[in-house]
Amino acid sequence: MNKKTTKDILKEVMASVYNKKVSDIQIESIDQYKKKKNIIKNKEIKKNNPAVVSNNEGLKIFASETSHVDWRDISKSRRTCKIKESLEEWGAFDFYYFVKNLYHEKYGEEFNLRIGGSSVEINKIRDKLSDFSGFISNLIMRDYIVYFFNNHMDFYKSKYGFYFSQMRRDEHISYFIDHYDYQSSFNAYTKNEKKSEGSIKISASEISKSFRVSTSTMICAYGLIISMNWLLLNKKMDKEEALKIIEGACKLLKNKGQIKVVYNSTKIYSPYPLWFPFQNINLIDSVKGVFSNNDIKFNSDSNELFNFLRKSNES
Repeated sequence: MNKKTTKDILKEVMASVYNKKVSDIQIESIDQYKKKKNIIKNKEIKKNNPAVVSNNEGLKIFASETSHVDWRDISKSRRTCKIKESLEEWGAFDFYYFVKNLYHEKYGEEFNLRIGGSSVEINKIRDKLSDFSGFISNLIMRDYIVYFFNNHMDFYKSKYGFYFSQMRRDEHISYFIDHYDYQSSFNAYTKNEKKSEGSIKISASEISKSFRVSTSTMICAYGLIISMNWLLLNKKMDKEEALKIIEGACKLLKNKGQIKVVYNSTKIYSPYPLWFPFQNINLIDSVKGVFSNNDIKFNSDSNELFNFLRKSNES
């Protein structure tokens, strides 16, 4: 009588559990499994057009190439979660679904990466972008994701399968930062913004989030007037301390050629309320001569957009 092998015993157990005949049960050996996996892995992946998802903003990332992204055009029927409308409010959760949707648009299939671990990786990508650029914003993060999809996703998907950690490779981030036209992207993003309470929303919590990343990030997102007054009214700093912090960030941005971004992010929210304690932008040495007299205005008209700062002062 032949001695039963481990495979024979397993087949009998599985046949009993699933109410099947022993002859119907097949168990692959490790070698067979590896061989089958390699066949699937080595199949050529048909390359679609790069992930170019159109955008009302006319997003221009590089001088030599134009890429567009509009997450609003991605099929809403398959979303399991709604991404926040405002890019400034995106967190790791929103970026996860942004990548998930882009991936589905590009390849017509899902990836099975858990949102918890992916969110950690997304924050690490933000940190790495900040290390290389000196500051970070959701606009830079979004543009980098589009760049990665257009230039590297096909390679990683076909060779290894996609993981967020691949986006943290120094050579990819370094090349992106060296060739990235942040000014053009920022201008494209803000050119259609209307300076009205209905289209622009600011909150102390959102400013606080950007400040925790870096002062440069806060300035690029909210400008000098809001940033200075937030430090005075919300953080309860004295003027000298706040000016020192803002001045340091402005010098960093000026050295990186990003002072125009500071100009645009400051001007877009004008006019500001007369009750703001800080109004004289010329007190910031690094931006002297950047703003003309008519760029930044203050008036007494009631504008609820800035009321969150008044409440901070009253609390």
